[in-house]
Amino acid sequence: MAVFVLASCGRQEFINGFPVPPEPDPILNNATIAGIDTNHNGVRDDIEREIAKIAISYNDYNSYMEIQKTNELLLMKNADTVSIKNRMLHNTCNFSKSDVPPEITELTLNTEYRKFFFLENMKHIGGLMTPELSPCPGVNNDL
Repeated sequence: MAVFVLASCGRQEFINGFPVPPEPDPILNNATIAGIDTNHNGVRDDIEREIAKIAISYNDYNSYMEIQKTNELLLMKNADTVSIKNRMLHNTCNFSKSDVPPEITELTLNTEYRKFFFLENMKHIGGLMTPELSPCPGVNNDL
């Protein structure tokens, strides 16, 4: 897959046709659990850029972004796990993708603190929802 990056001073940068924020400084980005999100859309800038490189369609891009917003909530201390579980159910029922590619997960959990809070919050949620266990309309109606 070819990755096209277009940039110029003071102009919007695009990767594969998707508008992306500037590449964050890795040291500053990894200094906190939340990282850097300059456009305040709920997805770290480094991850948003990686999603733009991986997505092969606008549908994939939008699905990955929404799922990633939920994943990033799982990194927060004192996360509202009920709201997160509801978002996970919404993502499973409404997007063609039910998870992000492994490269995105690795980038999401690229520090020990991020891994710790993600796993702690997953314990409170009770694990991931899967399409096989989902009470979505038209999916596994035997539940």
